[in-house]
Amino acid sequence: MKEGLLGLQKCDSCNTSFKYSEIFQAIWLGYKPIQCEKCSSIHKITIPSRFIVVCLTILPMLIFGFSLSPPFSNFFLTLMIMLIIPFVGSLLTPFLVRYKRKNR
Repeated sequence: MKEGLLGLQKCDSCNTSFKYSEIFQAIWLGYKPIQCEKCSSIHKITIPSRFIVVCLTILPMLIFGFSLSPPFSNFFLTLMIMLIIPFVGSLLTPFLVRYKRKNR
């Protein structure tokens, strides 16, 4: 089952909600599958969700780095902003990504 646009996803089998930390960790460990704590079904991240992760983390950092950084003459400030942007984007990803139950 899917939750609303900005809600944490639930298990497709038993409707148990996944934890924020579980989804966040799975994304940063290379899109690791998530196993439901209640029914043990395995869920894999969808391809569009991988695209969402890139759009919220890597893409804004690159856009800032290549187009907006010349006004900042301070390299350290530019670097710090380029590191903060993907961190903030990554905090939103667990609410937006979707997982699909893996067929056994």
